[in-house]
Amino acid sequence: MKKMLVLIVVWAVLAVTSVAHAHSRLVSSSPEDGAHLASAPSMLHLQYNEPVRMLSIELEGDVEGAVDINFSRSRQQNDHVEVALPDLADDRYTVTWTLIGQDGHRVSGTVSFTVATE
Repeated sequence: MKKMLVLIVVWAVLAVTSVAHAHSRLVSSSPEDGAHLASAPSMLHLQYNEPVRMLSIELEGDVEGAVDINFSRSRQQNDHVEVALPDLADDRYTVTWTLIGQDGHRVSGTVSFTVATE
């Protein structure tokens, strides 16, 4: 019986600890991940589940290579970020973002989309 009680207490502590240390995560993006667009987007919008501090956002095309999006790092935390995009040629693009969450952990991810105007 004591062993069962100890196991229950250990399980409860682990369950609470894992919930308390949940990392920041991307909730939505525009363009959406995997989107196929008939026209190039003018803005990139990333929405997170909590306020975060963005460290970097990079855009790269499979053919075009690195695209300058003039992202400036900020110490201010926010649950979303918007970045104006330059005119994008037809290509498959990958956005790579890195942030620091409220728990102090560095989190990275990607969003990919394709522009095909023809």
